[in-house]
Amino acid sequence: MEDDLLEYCPFDRLGSTPLVSRDWHYVSAEEFAKLMEAAPSPGWRLLLGLGRWAALRRGEALNLCWRNIDWANSRFRVISQDDWDVKDKDARIVPICPELHELLLAAFDQAEEGEGRVIPVGRVSVRNISRDFGALCRRAGVERYAKPLHTLRKNCVTDWAMHFPAHVVKQWAGHSSLETTDRYYLQVSESEYERAAASRMSQKATQLPTQLAEEHANLSHQENAEHSQPSTPQELPETQVDDVPDNDSQLTQLGVMRIGPITR
Repeated sequence: MEDDLLEYCPFDRLGSTPLVSRDWHYVSAEEFAKLMEAAPSPGWRLLLGLGRWAALRRGEALNLCWRNIDWANSRFRVISQDDWDVKDKDARIVPICPELHELLLAAFDQAEEGEGRVIPVGRVSVRNISRDFGALCRRAGVERYAKPLHTLRKNCVTDWAMHFPAHVVKQWAGHSSLETTDRYYLQVSESEYERAAASRMSQKATQLPTQLAEEHANLSHQENAEHSQPSTPQELPETQVDDVPDNDSQLTQLGVMRIGPITR
């Protein structure tokens, strides 16, 4: 168009970009347990666990090294290696949940001496991941879903979003913006529908009025208790001399112990 070769921009007549579909499969804890049990090798269990419990991409899981794991603080670093780079070259620190900690520790105990990678090279056929995952689903008796590893990553990000602030989830997932996390990764899962259906909304709605009524009753009780307390003794009113009792009887009425002689 700048060279006057086109009279108009052909892209102006195209429609707007459709919204990204969020209709991806949510893998429940029961379904994932079946997949882990049917996994053909420790390498596959590690690949599945790092995706579902740490939201790692395929390349990140296959290139995770033992030296990058901080066992004491239950976290590890996703960082570029000599022959591999993290997406956008943005290193990050990911927490290790108890389930993943147990899986990693068992793999570490069985790792060969000098093995640097958590998933040794060749333990998972990278070119046949989709085919092997189909066989895994049949063995586990679960329905196959598309993009298995990326779906597991989305599942983990969705679970994180239910318990942690958005900026924390963005950092753990390695996203460049919160918009990426919200637009492409979060989904309302079936478990949230079940939890909402089992929640008694009427009970929650009455909790606040009940709490306010109890606080009002406690406040009234305190005020009544304060009014029932004896007031501070006031000065005796002036009376005629003949009506004033002697010192001993006056001290007795006031509840004061006589300690020594009293003079007028």
